[in-house]
Amino acid sequence: MTTNAFIWRLEGRDGRGPYNTTRPDGSEIYWDLPRALIDGHAHPTPGQDGIVAPDGWGFNGSEWRFGFCELPQARAWWNDPAVESLLKSAGVHLVAYNRADIRERLEGGHQVAFITHAEPVARLAACVLWAFDDATITALAEGAAAEYRKLAHADRPPNRLPEPQYA
Repeated sequence: MTTNAFIWRLEGRDGRGPYNTTRPDGSEIYWDLPRALIDGHAHPTPGQDGIVAPDGWGFNGSEWRFGFCELPQARAWWNDPAVESLLKSAGVHLVAYNRADIRERLEGGHQVAFITHAEPVARLAACVLWAFDDATITALAEGAAAEYRKLAHADRPPNRLPEPQYA
């Protein structure tokens, strides 16, 4: 079960996850991503992980996003050292979504599917996932989220808010 206020996800500035992200030159990183193993097995599909799409058809082209309830889940999924440079080359970051902003959530054994229309409240360099412990990463995200909340309450229209700060 979850122990923090965030849902964690790796994504680019456009909100797409690593499997759908391109480098600045337009090349996809999908084919270069190592198929890291979790407990000796390849990454499970949502169905293999116990997540069934509510409409019974699937998640492709839908508003569902995939992430992790806990940082150790993210590390287990992205456990290949080659991943870090690929994510950096494509501008992928570790982002934190406020759990309170999640409209729907389906938890699997290794990942979580969720729907939100809110922006992430913290955007951190992906390398923090491997460089720091959970408490430090959570503290960085909480600090960035606090700054973002200050900006949200400033005298600015909501659609003009700056993006979350990098920590």
